[in-house]
Amino acid sequence: MIMADPIALRQYLQKRKLVPLIDILNHFRLDKDVIEPMLELWIKKGKVKRHKGDAACRNACCKCDPASIEFYEWTG
Repeated sequence: MIMADPIALRQYLQKRKLVPLIDILNHFRLDKDVIEPMLELWIKKGKVKRHKGDAACRNACCKCDPASIEFYEWTG
C-alpha cells in the first residue's frame, strides 16, 4: 500500500490556494484513491473546501476529465 503524507498535501494546498484535482494527482504522482482520503481529512477538519462541476466548465459537452473540473481550496 502506498503511504501518502497529509502534511505535504496541506503545504501544497496552502501554497497554491485553489487547485484542480488533476494537478494534485500529477504533483504527488499518486492515484485518486490515495489522495482522496487525505483530502477528506482536511475537509472534515474544515481546512479544505471541494468545488465540483460548473465552476470550471461552461459547456455541457461532458467531455472533460472529472479530475480537471474538481477543485480543492485551502480555507484554513
